[in-house]
Amino acid sequence: MSANPPTPPSTAPASTGKGLHSRAYNSLIGACDKYVPAKMRPLWMHPAGPKTIFFWAPLVKWSLVIAGLSDLTRPADMISPNGCLALGATNLIWTRYSLVIIPKNYSLFAVNLFVSLTQLFQLGRAYNYRPALPTAAALLGPKKPKPEDFVDDVVDDPALHGGRIRSFKHERGNWATYVYVPATACAEQLEEFQAEAIAQLGPHLELQPNESLHLSLSRTVVLQYHQIDEFSRSLQAALNSSTSFAATLQGLRIYTNEERTRTFIAAPLDAAFTEKMSAILQPIDQVMLDYRLQQFYVPASFHVSLLWCVGDQEHLLNSKLKELNELLEDQDTLSLAVTEVHLKCGNKDFTYMLK
Repeated sequence: MSANPPTPPSTAPASTGKGLHSRAYNSLIGACDKYVPAKMRPLWMHPAGPKTIFFWAPLVKWSLVIAGLSDLTRPADMISPNGCLALGATNLIWTRYSLVIIPKNYSLFAVNLFVSLTQLFQLGRAYNYRPALPTAAALLGPKKPKPEDFVDDVVDDPALHGGRIRSFKHERGNWATYVYVPATACAEQLEEFQAEAIAQLGPHLELQPNESLHLSLSRTVVLQYHQIDEFSRSLQAALNSSTSFAATLQGLRIYTNEERTRTFIAAPLDAAFTEKMSAILQPIDQVMLDYRLQQFYVPASFHVSLLWCVGDQEHLLNSKLKELNELLEDQDTLSLAVTEVHLKCGNKDFTYMLK
């Protein structure tokens, strides 16, 4: 035989306490009772209404919650994850309890649910917090003024770089940085194609071979010297779950840089492997976003740049694309082993092995 739950009282009973506080409370409630409007009587006489502790306890807790809203502006490094977790879990339990007790207390339910959500929000802030990198001035001290007769010996002369024009100004302390996958598996085949293509297009265009054959997974961005090691550690952590795979390059395509000051002949990644390469690109893009650096191009077009020339020669090279593809078809399958990712910072090179 099942036991039925007790029926909640239809009206709110007066406090049965005998102490001074109970007598004072009953007197106050009795005095106010005469002035409660008829429309407010149902709330006033509710089993969880103002005549009971069920009303005042959540109300007091609401005042504490409102006072604690200032914690939402507290710096993330001062948040206690354990405290947020404990407080959030406790209030979730009370949220459930408030709907089980008789009478059901919706005010108690609301305040505990609100506290749980704010603590989960704080816990998220603490989890996503990344300490700010120290500035160069904090590490090295204030910058000393240059003497009046100082001459900067860094000269940005395109003639010294095959006619290339920098995408961003060279400044001391700036390290050009990019992430890439080396194309070592098919390097000999691609170098043979480079020589043949330069010989064939020599009468029409001055082509230069790309010395470092790789597939880029980032734009070229700028890091300060003191940021390099921290950036490398962040990238290594982001790539911990990335898996290796074997891919191939397929055909040729013509690209230009954003300023259209250089044109490239490149071997694109076979479309069958775009999804797998995008899975590796995603955590790299997230690190770039964390450091407020530009993310990769959208949509991503993965490729290995083989040759380049100065200026916008896209139309000319597209007209020669059929001839170039015939040269490339003489080569065997162009394999790309995606087993490691590299970070190039100036003359520093970091390697991250994939699973």
